[in-house]
Amino acid sequence: MSNVIYNTQKIEEKDEQLLKCTKCGKYNRLNASFCKGCGAKTAGTKTQVIGDKMTQEQESSFFEKYIICPSCNKTSIYKAKFCGKCGFNLDTIKQSFQSQEIGNKLHHKEYSFDDMDKLFSETKQLVKDVLEGKDGASLNLEINIENMGTIIRQFKSSSSEAHKVNTEKLSLINAIVRAVNQSLDLESIINNTLDKALLVTRSEAGIMMLIDEKSKKLVPKAFKGVSPVVIEELKQTTVQLDTGSHGRAYLLGKTVKAHASSSSPLTDALVMKNSLSSIVNVPLKSEREVVGIMSIGSVRTNAFTDEDMTLLDAIGNQIGIAIRNARLYGVVKNQVAELEEKNTKLKELEEMKNNLTQMIVHDLKNPLTGITGYIDLLLLESETFNEEQLMSINMICVSAKNLMRMILNLLDIGKMEEKKLILNKTIIDINEIIEKISDEFKPLLDAENKKIITLLEPVPKFRADKDLLYRIIANLVSNGISHSPPNNNIKIITYLNEEKTELIFSVEDKGIGIPEEYQEKIFDKFFQAEEKQKTPSTSRGLGLTFCKMAVEAHGGKIWVSSTAGKGSTFNFSIPL
Repeated sequence: MSNVIYNTQKIEEKDEQLLKCTKCGKYNRLNASFCKGCGAKTAGTKTQVIGDKMTQEQESSFFEKYIICPSCNKTSIYKAKFCGKCGFNLDTIKQSFQSQEIGNKLHHKEYSFDDMDKLFSETKQLVKDVLEGKDGASLNLEINIENMGTIIRQFKSSSSEAHKVNTEKLSLINAIVRAVNQSLDLESIINNTLDKALLVTRSEAGIMMLIDEKSKKLVPKAFKGVSPVVIEELKQTTVQLDTGSHGRAYLLGKTVKAHASSSSPLTDALVMKNSLSSIVNVPLKSEREVVGIMSIGSVRTNAFTDEDMTLLDAIGNQIGIAIRNARLYGVVKNQVAELEEKNTKLKELEEMKNNLTQMIVHDLKNPLTGITGYIDLLLLESETFNEEQLMSINMICVSAKNLMRMILNLLDIGKMEEKKLILNKTIIDINEIIEKISDEFKPLLDAENKKIITLLEPVPKFRADKDLLYRIIANLVSNGISHSPPNNNIKIITYLNEEKTELIFSVEDKGIGIPEEYQEKIFDKFFQAEEKQKTPSTSRGLGLTFCKMAVEAHGGKIWVSSTAGKGSTFNFSIPL
């Protein structure tokens, strides 16, 4: 006799007979040890065999809504108060997540191709029985054909459902990847990931933990499905990398299941506070390095399938990379913020220094003006001094004027930096300016047996700021004298460019020269090369900075040609 299938539930031939409980009147299978209605032992006078066939009413009462016993996994009708196999009180677990209500049809068994093959073999035999005219063969053949259709529909439904589930899971993975790739905000990445991971695994709670790079411990960063009280408790907790299932996930680099109880305080909290039955720990990997662990929990027993584990591994690999990128972005962002803060402070200090310098220089200018005035008065009575005294007075005059020029340069640099300098342009006689410069430096030149040689090409008169132009040339001449050995000459050359649109000035010395790597830097403010060069100082202080800014204020440019050990030629242009 073949098996009979009612609503996909197999019932053996011997189970076609039913017992009616004499205590409560409920129908039970013949082999039931306990009544499903009242839990009474189905023995003696308390049960009654009522025949081989189910009436429509009996069948309806038997096959409707079902529940699986958590004690023995036996399937019972949902109305049953007690398990027919072990007597477990089913009412105690109907509202619990540990029970499984599966509707009007039972899927207590997933049929395989072996079942189909067996059924097909039975059907072939039944066909022979029908041809031989055996009793009941036609009815059983009809039932078998119907059952084969049921199994085929089940296979088709399962395949379609599996395809749908896989498609949904892939879509969720793609959604996670898109979401995290569109953001470099670490908090957003870990919260979005945790939300999607709970959704795809149909789980209720989860924690995202990242490895602290200093302490090398797991630190909770995001929580889902956890009460605020528990969150505050967990925020104070850190986990060693070698602890419990977290440690196994970290060391193995793949998703692992946690036991109901664990040595990890985080897992313990999830289990006890959220009544979870299943927990997995997912490593978040960037290439081969684990950067964090995601713990996910479900109230369902054995909730996570092998497919879920594989899916979570894929999510962990993608999110680990995103977390690493977000962390690197965070580091760069913090460094930029620190640099901006330091830069702001440096600007404030620079402004304070400039203001202080301006105040000091301005206060020095007035007494120095008085000193130079008295020196000029002494020089008017030069016949009263001997040659040595007169030479000393002239040297003091040169030094005083040089100091005054430095003060004026510094004041003008401040004005030019703030774009407040106004050029006082007048008609310039270049010969007059160079003659005055030669007279100013004559005492210094005579003391070192040096001369100024001028090679001045006839040029038309032009407009410029006479005081600034004088100080530009004087600064370059002063540098040439300072850096040239005794018994050498300083050359001043002027000529027009080929287009006759600019006047070119050149000041040439035979000094120590300037190394090529410093030639672009010597015009920078406060640049000094003496520390990098074990030779006499090549620093021009603020003099060359002033020269560059003053030339550019006229619309010209300045440059240097130099060979170390052979001297330098400073050139600048003034538009006509």
